[in-house]
Amino acid sequence: MGQPTPSKFCIAIIFYDLVNFMETFELQGREYIELNKLLKLKHLVQTGGEANMCIENGEVIVNGVVELRKRNKLRDGFIVDFRDQQILIKA
Repeated sequence: MGQPTPSKFCIAIIFYDLVNFMETFELQGREYIELNKLLKLKHLVQTGGEANMCIENGEVIVNGVVELRKRNKLRDGFIVDFRDQQILIKA
């Protein structure tokens, strides 16, 4: 016997839980926000210089990939992981 596959209902509940316990950032009519500005606006770092250093050091993950671009344009649906925080970008 193989492993049981989760039902669509189970997958929906897991996704719902992940999205509802994740921090969000509302773009408020903007097309995007730059990564270093997001870290500062969400008070995850104290200064823009600290944000840039953390990004350069590979401490930030965007959509599951280490991101080294300080001004990466984060758009609706992007997920940022940084210091045990997950942030969903929402339009």
